[in-house]
Amino acid sequence: MATIQARIEGRVGEAASGDDIVFTTTQMQDAYDHGLRAVIATMPEKAWKYFGRNRIDFLPLVGTPLLTGKIVSVLRRNGTYYRPCTMIDADMAGPAADSRSIHYASGFTPVYYVESGSFSNPMLKVLPEDGSKAARLVSLAIPTVDITTDTIVPHFPDELEELPEIYVVIWIKQREMGVARRSSQDELEAITSSGYLAAFESDLPTFVPPKAPSISTLTLPSVPSSVLAYTSAGDEPDDTITMTTSLPTYTGPVFTYDQSTISDALTQAKDMMDNSGLGSTDVEAIITAKHLDEARVGMEAIKTELTRAQTSIQDERAQLQEFVEKIREALGKFTGEATVYQAELAKEVAEARADVQAYTAKMQDNRNILDKDIAQYREDLNKYQRQSTALINEFAQKSTATVAEYQALVQEVVGEFQSKLSKASARLQEAQIRLQTMQSFDQKSIAALNEAKMFQAEFDKKLGEYKTQLVKDAKFCPECGGKV
Repeated sequence: MATIQARIEGRVGEAASGDDIVFTTTQMQDAYDHGLRAVIATMPEKAWKYFGRNRIDFLPLVGTPLLTGKIVSVLRRNGTYYRPCTMIDADMAGPAADSRSIHYASGFTPVYYVESGSFSNPMLKVLPEDGSKAARLVSLAIPTVDITTDTIVPHFPDELEELPEIYVVIWIKQREMGVARRSSQDELEAITSSGYLAAFESDLPTFVPPKAPSISTLTLPSVPSSVLAYTSAGDEPDDTITMTTSLPTYTGPVFTYDQSTISDALTQAKDMMDNSGLGSTDVEAIITAKHLDEARVGMEAIKTELTRAQTSIQDERAQLQEFVEKIREALGKFTGEATVYQAELAKEVAEARADVQAYTAKMQDNRNILDKDIAQYREDLNKYQRQSTALINEFAQKSTATVAEYQALVQEVVGEFQSKLSKASARLQEAQIRLQTMQSFDQKSIAALNEAKMFQAEFDKKLGEYKTQLVKDAKFCPECGGKV
């Protein structure tokens, strides 16, 4: 079986005094001893029987320094036997030493108490006092293990055998985290205090461009006026013809022909002639039957209806004649008004045509003048263009030469600036490398912290499972240290 140290190094992944984690075998041994004590301290007192005992005899009057918190028992000799002592509070030491008190501690009912010291270890004292070494402190003896040679812890539960090793791994990971964090801090201090940034700031050049050359101002000739002398032809002729008279409207009478009386009389005459107008037999039937008197009466009635129809026709004809006369009168009035309107319209049209012709002639004169002005402006504009082009070309040649000379000077200054900037950038690059190294250490520190948390979780889980199983199997009470 591998040694405890080998198993720990297997979990860590690196031997003692490795490249990444700086820890010695002595430090590993100390951490293991501390972890062993921590694990045993969490075990029920009934489980302490598997380990050894430390016995210290001392004077009850003087007491003994309490160097351990794992007290198995405190005894006081009474004759040839040791009697167990009961723990009391230090404040009850006075009553326990007073033989008149009900709290008096006798040789059969001894007690002990812990008296804390201000600058030293606590003192364990026993009552009643005795001048001889009649008191004994029995404490738990933590097993002595050499991790470099031992493979197991004697009398240690198999379920907890890994816990001290995990405890050491947690300690190593915490140390790895601390070492990485210290290394990260060293890199940060190297950046801030070693002068990298200060040197960068001092070497960082300030770009001062050369003075810009003075270029003369380009002065162009005056631009010819684009305002042309245009004379208006006056007000435009009216686009509407205004008539003083209104367009005449024909208004004539309306004739309504009423033929109801005529139709009724003719219908009555017809019905009496060849229908049952006079009774059950019409006139035609009566004549056929040769009833002449009756036929004469029917014929008179028919004549009366025909006379009524003729009278109505004559009335309608008279009204129609009157209507025709009124129409002639209205038509004559309309014809006269239309003649007057046409004469006025012809006059207005002639005047409008004359205005348009006069305005058109004036517009043509103005256009001739405008064409002449446009031709003169075009000639002036061409002259301006030729003069301006010559001045611009001359200005461009002089400016190009001046700018080329200035550009060469700027390039020289920029080259010197870039050289100094490269030197300053090198300083900054060194600081960046330091910063990357610092970040690498920070990542290692975080990784170590996460691994420590993982091992801590494993430690807590195994210890919890052990306590749970101990309660189930042995029916131990972890709080009281005995069976349930």
